[in-house]
Amino acid sequence: MSETVFAFPTATGTHAIAAPIAALRLRGELPGASGYDRAAHLFRKLQFEGATALDLLPAVFPNAWMVNARATSHTFAAWSAMSETWDTLLTALPFDGSLFDFASLDHDAIEKTMWALCTAPGATLTSLTKVLALLRPQLVPIAHDKVVAVVTGRVAMPTSSDTETCTLADFKALFSWFAKNACEKENELIALARNHELATLDAPQVLDRLLWSGFCDPRHAHAVMSAP
Repeated sequence: MSETVFAFPTATGTHAIAAPIAALRLRGELPGASGYDRAAHLFRKLQFEGATALDLLPAVFPNAWMVNARATSHTFAAWSAMSETWDTLLTALPFDGSLFDFASLDHDAIEKTMWALCTAPGATLTSLTKVLALLRPQLVPIAHDKVVAVVTGRVAMPTSSDTETCTLADFKALFSWFAKNACEKENELIALARNHELATLDAPQVLDRLLWSGFCDPRHAHAVMSAP
């Protein structure tokens, strides 16, 4: 597949990644990103074979550290004691759910349970999305502050890629944008996924990885451009 520009609208203008296949590959070669992507696919297979998301949580939590989650072991211990909250959240974000059904998701339950989980010691909403994206990779984007800033226009662009200040309101705006664009650009994203050999990704995961590559990875700063 030849490299074609992947363009997408944001609150701050239309942006494009000039070499999306190369961007995915460069990210996928990072040890943490590689392990995270492989873990997400493994957890997907285990759930397909009958494992429950709740049973997998103890293994899922530390995998979020591979993509620099700021949550601590104390956070994970507190989250482990909130099984009913997790059960409600993961039911509202079903294993077989699709972003094409975004409007029918139980957003009230999603927001209330995410807020509750973010009250745990050391918890951040960004770290929470890094956990959720391992169990519901076809639904949940990782709420990187820089991505939130560009996509939603709600916050100023942070100077560091490692800050985790995203609020629930910020995530709601990102989640809505992500669902719309993942659906509208599904064919392009599937084609990119098929040409990514380092890990198995579905279309929403490809969009999530491209957003990180474009706005959070300094090696790709040159790859993102404003399109007319």
